[in-house]
Amino acid sequence: MRARPAGERIESLSLGAGTGDGSFDVKTNRRIVEIMLSSFSGRGDSVRRDRIGRCRYKLACHGSTRRKELWVMSPRDRERATAFMGGKATLRCNRRLLENEKADAEARGWRTIGELCSAVPIEVLSVEGLLGLTA
Repeated sequence: MRARPAGERIESLSLGAGTGDGSFDVKTNRRIVEIMLSSFSGRGDSVRRDRIGRCRYKLACHGSTRRKELWVMSPRDRERATAFMGGKATLRCNRRLLENEKADAEARGWRTIGELCSAVPIEVLSVEGLLGLTA
């Protein structure tokens, strides 16, 4: 897999931490991407899980028909993120989501992270895999 297929044009990059302007980390003519560079440690990962929930919500609510992707650091992080996204954790408990976002998610019928993730397909990819750093 190539990180950027032929014919795909980058429209914007916003890799600054916490820019808060609502833009995505990468936006091309074919996809929108959120990137999570911190790795899962196996314990104390609640902040990372909350961030995944926030990224998923942001991607899911974007009205674009472009492919939606969440990039994490390694294949191991991809496994953990994917396992979490099928879970029963409630969006109401997510500390990263703003109150109006929680209300919006509930209005759409998404009470758990699993419901949100099954409603809108978002591919989870590892940056190491995209760059060819892993077998």
